[in-house]
Amino acid sequence: MKIVEVKNRISELINCLLEVWEGSVKATHLFLSDREIKNIKEYVPQALKSVEHLVIAEDEAGCPKAFMGIEDGSLEMLFVAPEERGKGLGKRLLRYGIENYAVERLAVNEQNPQAKGFYEHMGFRVYKRTELDEQENPYPLLYMSRTEKSLETMKTIRLLYPDHVSGGLEAYYFGAHLLTHILPQNERQPLVKVDIAPPDHKEKEVEEGIYAREKVLAGIEDAAKKIEGEKPDRIITIGEFLNDIGVDYKVQEETFVPDHEILEFVKKFEHILVHLDVDVLDEHFFHPTYFADPELRGDGSGGGKMTIEKLTEVLGLITKNADVAGFTIAEYLPFDEYKLHKMFSGISLFIE
Repeated sequence: MKIVEVKNRISELINCLLEVWEGSVKATHLFLSDREIKNIKEYVPQALKSVEHLVIAEDEAGCPKAFMGIEDGSLEMLFVAPEERGKGLGKRLLRYGIENYAVERLAVNEQNPQAKGFYEHMGFRVYKRTELDEQENPYPLLYMSRTEKSLETMKTIRLLYPDHVSGGLEAYYFGAHLLTHILPQNERQPLVKVDIAPPDHKEKEVEEGIYAREKVLAGIEDAAKKIEGEKPDRIITIGEFLNDIGVDYKVQEETFVPDHEILEFVKKFEHILVHLDVDVLDEHFFHPTYFADPELRGDGSGGGKMTIEKLTEVLGLITKNADVAGFTIAEYLPFDEYKLHKMFSGISLFIE
């Protein structure tokens, strides 16, 4: 077999490659119906014409028996004619792609275990999974790489950042610690605590426009030090107060962003950071939020309008279809629970 890159993609060649594609898909993508294969087939010629590098393996008669498409180090397609499967042709093609085009990443259907096993044998590891494919069909994709860490070896930490000074409410400190018990327990995710002094009920000075500037900066510096020491791949931050360190936000209105727009957005990026401000929840149905306390006015923006059910749907959509490298849970204010805590803290029986 001769391996060559095709520059002149004439219609006769495209038709030959389309036959290879269809035969290969029918032999390996058993989860697709004939109708689905027929629908996908309509888009294959354009993909073959537009991919950056189209490499084919042809026999002595010049007939294509396998091909692959490569775009910026990513293997976009690799298909082998059914009669050539199991003869090492796919391995030869992929090695050629690695050596000549620096292929280091790819995506494979989760329902195609043979392909996943083949790529693992070639040194690729799964580093991300999405619930939908790139056309938003319900076929999970596994993203694999020769350089990224696998999901099994990634290190995730839970960073407890109970900042209460920036927000001006002692309940932030209590709420962050309470969240560590609310989140599902996971021994693979160590809890790393940022050194934040508990509330002392004393008024702080404003320095250079920042309330308790020295304490705020000390917390940020300690968090950076802890992260540098842990060297995590992913961080779940618990309790960090974002508004006062220069990050703008917009409270979700009653008209929510459609699911398809969320998917379009997250697919633009290799990694996603999620900042969950609990205030997106409607205070009439979920009470541990800033706007559930009638004595607090905030900045006048008002609370969110989400229900737990809607928030669950949105977060599921993001986490199932993107590589979430960071997830912050902030603004959790369990006022009633904090009042109970203070009440019991004032009874000698509990503190002697």
